[in-house]
Amino acid sequence: MIRIRSCSGMDEMQACVDLQIETWGLRRERRNPRKTFLLAQKIGGQVIGAFDRDSQAMRRWPRRNPCRFAMSCLAEINSTRASALHSLHMLAVRPSHRNRGLGMQLKWEQRREALSRGIRHEWTFDPLEIKNAFLNIHRLALFSREYA
Repeated sequence: MIRIRSCSGMDEMQACVDLQIETWGLRRERRNPRKTFLLAQKIGGQVIGAFDRDSQAMRRWPRRNPCRFAMSCLAEINSTRASALHSLHMLAVRPSHRNRGLGMQLKWEQRREALSRGIRHEWTFDPLEIKNAFLNIHRLALFSREYA
């Protein structure tokens, strides 16, 4: 059973860092440290995890480790003072949990939570990463306003 919720506490934020390393193999200088996850959440952003309570694979990790996470930061849009949650290009998943639709569920939870606070939500993605583009354009039915 997968449960999607906000991550909390130092252990879960560190688990997001560890999952980031496991997913992309990032060197220390390229990864987001635990304090970035903590700060994103403290200033009104999101760190949302998908927690698998029943999986065989999860027995290797502590119960409070997410099998997937997504992070958003609070941003001011176009100097209009309108707030938005800006979903960074960071959505990581353990290999054992890929291709189950969890990415889409996390993205919809990011949006739902933002709208519950009356905040607009924006997603970014790399269109050159085919799975990322497919998720965002086809599955989530997003459209692009800008390419940088």
